[in-house]
Amino acid sequence: GASSPAQAATAGAAPAAPAAAAVAAKDPAVSPQLVRVAEALAAERMDVMLEPIQSLSEGRTKHFEITTRLLGADGSVFSHEDIVRIAQGSGLMPRVDIARIVRAARVARRLGEGGRSGSVLTPAAGESLTDHRFLSTASTEQNPNATMRLVISFQQSEVRMFSPGHMQTLTALSAAGFRFALDGVTDLDMDFTDLKRIGFEFVKLDAPVFMEGLPAPGGLVPAADITRMLAENGLTLVVGRIDDDWQLARVLGAGALFGRGTLFGGPRMVKPEVVAAPNAVA
Repeated sequence: GASSPAQAATAGAAPAAPAAAAVAAKDPAVSPQLVRVAEALAAERMDVMLEPIQSLSEGRTKHFEITTRLLGADGSVFSHEDIVRIAQGSGLMPRVDIARIVRAARVARRLGEGGRSGSVLTPAAGESLTDHRFLSTASTEQNPNATMRLVISFQQSEVRMFSPGHMQTLTALSAAGFRFALDGVTDLDMDFTDLKRIGFEFVKLDAPVFMEGLPAPGGLVPAADITRMLAENGLTLVVGRIDDDWQLARVLGAGALFGRGTLFGGPRMVKPEVVAAPNAVA
């Protein structure tokens, strides 16, 4: 492992400069950070982390969540949140998401070959749904017969703003076998029946937010009622940031079935050979 980013950097360095130059040429006032993100992406310096999602009642891993980070040539690390902050609206996010989904699919295949069945959740930006390359790449990566299904997570704030065009892409991805997760949930003022109909399967909430309750048009909805309401709509709640047994007890008490957090091991680095392109392994 430790040398893998350097190897990746040297192996893929050639296309990096033109990509970064293209970004800079498009807008002379472009941020140096955006150029560094574009370079890291073009050089394929991407770390992939895999986090277990536990079935809380059974105490075993059922699903997984993938997060990624990009590594700058100077050793800087761009987390998922950094990348969104720097690249959103720049036209680069769809390319980030294409790289992510390809790697998530490779991890899902490897897990499936190991006899697992469940879902692999990976985030994407709403703007990627309007990029035809994202749709075509994603559609070829999902295997409808696979035992590990790919699930794309979108932020609630973005899902609210989805246009008919976004919805069309969701329908196409759903037909290809994808399911979706709602992330960054801050309130329950949404049509969850409709979300289920278009292919949403999971709703993700961090433990502190979940335990506090969520605002809805009728007032604050307590944790146990959130679980019940989502279940009635056929949606599976995944509670994140469960860091100790006390939190786990409260989350279980509120009826949640799935959780993730440091209590279950947190994210771990995926070996570079698992996410490498098939021909790169040879």
